[in-house]
This record gives sequence, structure tokens and C-alpha cells, in this order.
Amino acid sequence: MDPAVLARLDAPDVDETGLDRDLLRLERERAVVAGLAELTAAHRQLLILLHAEPKASYQDISRALGMPPGSIGPMRARCLKKLRSTNAVRTFLRSDGDREWSAAA
Repeated sequence: MDPAVLARLDAPDVDETGLDRDLLRLERERAVVAGLAELTAAHRQLLILLHAEPKASYQDISRALGMPPGSIGPMRARCLKKLRSTNAVRTFLRSDGDREWSAAA
């Protein structure tokens, strides 16, 4: 192997924890995007609106989707449950037995 490559691999300033964290975040993002593609358009749209920046109010989401504001919370819970059960997200969660799905993730 090339000595320059070995030197980079052995570099003491490589932050493996940060690299692991970044790779895990990328894998999780890919799983979520793929999982969203498995949902119905209505469920996908609700989850996207709820997690968009800047945050939309329930009133804004209600107007955009034509649904009562009081239905948004329960529908959100059902949509997240369906997202967790998609093939993409289940595969991501199974790929590491120590991983747990987190809404904050």
C-alpha cells in the first residue's frame, strides 16, 4: 500500500466518533427519504410540512392540506407509525441491533 495512504489512515487527528456519527446520520436520512417515498402522497406531504423549516403552524398546515387542526396530531402519529414500518426504515433499524428510532433523530 502507498505510504501516503497509510499515513492518512494512521493519522491521530482523525475523529472516528464524528465520522461514525456523520455516516449514521447520512444512513438515517437516506432511510427516511426512501421511507417517505413508500408512503401515500397525503402522509408524505403532512410529514414534510410538519418538519419543514421554518416551522409551519398547525393552522397553516390545516389550510394547506384542508384538514382540521385537531386532526393533525393524531394523523402525525399514524404517519410516523407507517414510516417506521416501511421497508427502508425497518432495514435501517435492523442493520444495527443497538439502533433505536428517535423522533429527534
